[in-house]
Amino acid sequence: MTIGTPGSLADVSKVFSRELLPSSDAVAEVIESQYTGDVLDLQRWEFNEGTGSISNAACPSLAISSSKQKDVSLNSIFFALQNPRTQLAIGISGESCEDGTTLTMQDLMYGSPNQQFVYTEADKQIVSVKCPGLAITIPNEDCKTTDSLLLLSSNQNVGNRNKWLFDDKDVIESVLCRNKFLTINGASSGGARLVTKSNKFLKEETQDDTLFGGPPKQQDNTKSPTAAFTDEPQKVETEWDPATPPSIGSTVILSDLNVERYQKWTKQRQLFHPLMGPFSIVNPNSGLAMTVDHGTCSNGLSLSSSTDNHTSIRQQFYLGQHGSIFSAQCPGLVLAADNSTDDFSVALEIFLINQKKLKWKFANGMVESVSNSGMVLASSPSDNTFILKSNSTSDSNMKWIRMNTRLLASNSATSGWKQDWKVAFVDPEYKGPS
Repeated sequence: MTIGTPGSLADVSKVFSRELLPSSDAVAEVIESQYTGDVLDLQRWEFNEGTGSISNAACPSLAISSSKQKDVSLNSIFFALQNPRTQLAIGISGESCEDGTTLTMQDLMYGSPNQQFVYTEADKQIVSVKCPGLAITIPNEDCKTTDSLLLLSSNQNVGNRNKWLFDDKDVIESVLCRNKFLTINGASSGGARLVTKSNKFLKEETQDDTLFGGPPKQQDNTKSPTAAFTDEPQKVETEWDPATPPSIGSTVILSDLNVERYQKWTKQRQLFHPLMGPFSIVNPNSGLAMTVDHGTCSNGLSLSSSTDNHTSIRQQFYLGQHGSIFSAQCPGLVLAADNSTDDFSVALEIFLINQKKLKWKFANGMVESVSNSGMVLASSPSDNTFILKSNSTSDSNMKWIRMNTRLLASNSATSGWKQDWKVAFVDPEYKGPS
């Protein structure tokens, strides 16, 4: 069925949800500028009953396509490492991010940046989300060390000392020190240990002859026991080490696999639901789209504007219930306004509840910060990075649209774009043109 002039894009926008077709007019303008045929054909649409798709009369190989999903849920790409027996999680000790930062056991706190890590199969590093570039590392490449594991630069991959393997038994094995595992410093019950005793033994002499079977003597408090040292060979003996259960503040060490040790780990990820999307954030004037820069998904990962590419996951985002904009590339990281600098930079940070700097409003073709009223997202013309600027200025770099509907090749449905539409007219009695 073909619709003539009454079936223009403007009318289609009324028939279908405006949320599904926020950018169709902009797309039509681009096609119109390159089309040399009958302009009216650009405003005519064919409803293909067999496939359910809607193709353009001027460009029949193009169909209206939507990326919107229903009831989206995302698990965070990062996780907390929690020991199931103690319910404690590995965390950064202190607030600074420096080489040599100590790891300790902490009460699990949902969403705490100090306890979030990311792991990729390619580099096998467990990298801190709060401290980008710092990974859990064996100090001095010493496989026999009992010192605490540290956060050190992930670029210092000397001898695989910061590479780890996760297995199906929930233990984490060192690549450098095979058969050595990530362990809480503490034992679940007593255990034997070897102790080296000094060759100088203190021998106490008293005046009590009862030691030799004689009659007891009245104790003389005026006399002090005398001490004498005897030379004996050095001895190595086995002693029983009592239970030392881990607690808050216990360190994380490397040790052999042992059922009496705390070596099991569960990846605790955050679940975000419901979300709306995915969509691109595109400047209608320049055609540039918001893009997550390359790098490990971590606090402070930068954003820039680059050529719109609907196939790039780095340009896909979701909108949360409270106005947070989630990255599809780094689930769990959201757009954040940095109020600590004069240039009001914008980057990705870990999602936290009730943080105004993580909330945004789409209004009047702009994206406004909730924590900075009157300040909106803008692409810096000098380096294409994102900053906040006052909406009182007239700047084309501050204009943005959410784009989740496009004219794509008719076979694009296989790439996640939906092209099957159900027509619902405003007037239920209307059956289409006769």
